[in-house]
Parts: sequence; C-alpha cells; structure tokens
Amino acid sequence: MVVERGSHTFAEITSQPEVWTKAVAAFWQQAEALKTLWRKGGFERVLFTGCGSTYYLSLAGAALFQQLTGISSRAYPASEIALYPDGVFLPNVKTLLITVSRSGETTETVQAVRVFRERTGSLVVA
Repeated sequence: MVVERGSHTFAEITSQPEVWTKAVAAFWQQAEALKTLWRKGGFERVLFTGCGSTYYLSLAGAALFQQLTGISSRAYPASEIALYPDGVFLPNVKTLLITVSRSGETTETVQAVRVFRERTGSLVVA
C-alpha cells in the first residue's frame, strides 16, 4: 500500500469542521452537569494534562482558565503526573483534573487519571 505524502495531514485538516461540530455538541450535552460539578466542587486549583499536542492545548487551556476564573490553574504533561505526583499535587488543596486526549486511551493520560484519583480522591473531567 502506497500512501501519498501529506495525505494524513490533509485528512486531519479537512476533518476539522466535522470534528469541532461534534465536540461542541458533546460539550453542550454536558453543560448543565459541568456547571453543577463546578458549583458544588469548591475547587481551589485546576490541573490540565495531555500528551504531545494535547499537552500544548492543556497549556493554553490552563492559562485561559486562570485568566477567566482567577483560580490557580496549571498544565502538566500526563507522564509527570503519573510518574512524579509529589511534584504536582498540593496537600489539602481541592483540585480538579481536566484531561485532554484525542482517543481517551493514551497510556500516560490514563495513568495520570489513576494516580490523581488515588492521591486526591477528587474528580476528573475528560
């Protein structure tokens, strides 16, 4: 099988309108649940995580979230949360983790969620 150079990139770019339409629709389906989670959560800090390009998206998300809410927000690579949680978690600070993943199955992100839940007992938005 011969794959034409650039065909994967082209397919990714041309899929964006449909992908974003679905993502926005999925968000609005969960909007009330997210509002309730936020109101009842009493979160003092929000962590964002991802791997590769989704980590870079997490950096932007954390900066924007902090700017809009005034709540301490930071992005970490998922592997850092999974492997070095003592450098990430603050004791006695109610924290929400927001994960960004294309598939929802990225090994490091899944491990970061597991470690976060074990260490904090807090909620995760994926």
